Amino acid sequence: MSRPHHVSSPTNPRAQDPAPAAGPSRQRGRINSLPGPALALVVVLVAALVLYGIDWLARIGAQSVLAGVVQQETATTDRPAVGIGGPFFLPQVVRGRYDEVSVDVVNFAAEPLRISSLHAELFDVHVPLHDVLVGSANTVIVDRATEEISLTYDNLNHYLQGTDRKVTVAPSDSGDVQLTGTFDVLGQTVTASAVAAISADQGALAVTPIKLNTDTALDQAAESLLGRGLTFLIPLDPLPFGQQITNVRWDGDGITVALEGQNIVLAP
Repeated sequence: MSRPHHVSSPTNPRAQDPAPAAGPSRQRGRINSLPGPALALVVVLVAALVLYGIDWLARIGAQSVLAGVVQQETATTDRPAVGIGGPFFLPQVVRGRYDEVSVDVVNFAAEPLRISSLHAELFDVHVPLHDVLVGSANTVIVDRATEEISLTYDNLNHYLQGTDRKVTVAPSDSGDVQLTGTFDVLGQTVTASAVAAISADQGALAVTPIKLNTDTALDQAAESLLGRGLTFLIPLDPLPFGQQITNVRWDGDGITVALEGQNIVLAP
């Protein structure tokens, strides 16, 4: 009589199954299990990152709008560099007024005048929130501005040629501005040079000869006519921000002019 085969009972399948992975409910549980101060810190950090991103995007948008307005106003081919100051930007963009804006423009040409570089500091600049959102502005109002421009001697000579003046400008060995020209004076062709004084004449630069030197002996009347030929104005009214000249200085590289203005309207 054969013995019956012993059949072992199967192992409990539940005992062989791996433990289920932690699901979203467990993860939420872990977050909720954070101590109160730690959870508050996480929330604050996330909110700060979101606000920082919004602030950064708003600043970039406003700077782009202002750069476009300045570029159209100055008709420069190079995009102006615009920076808006202030650690917190959103309050400025919401109220539509920016406390301080810096502007840098290179190769600004308002023919026949060419300007090597322009730097301006603008205060209380009005740009509505709507204009920033749509990415363009029809009018920008600036309560106050300071501006500084650099004119090279090539810039000055380009202006003189464009206005049909028979004068050239160059730095002297002593660092002064020297004028040279050839003129017909009372029937004589006279070549003259002079050290020039540069001063403000309302919204223009007045260039006046001093220490006149000629290759021909002249009487007082002829010298007076020659001096008029070496005297000229450089209007600065094409400048977008400066209305009144506050300082003029020069060296071997050119002339630097400081200006200021108030209640400026930019309407490209």
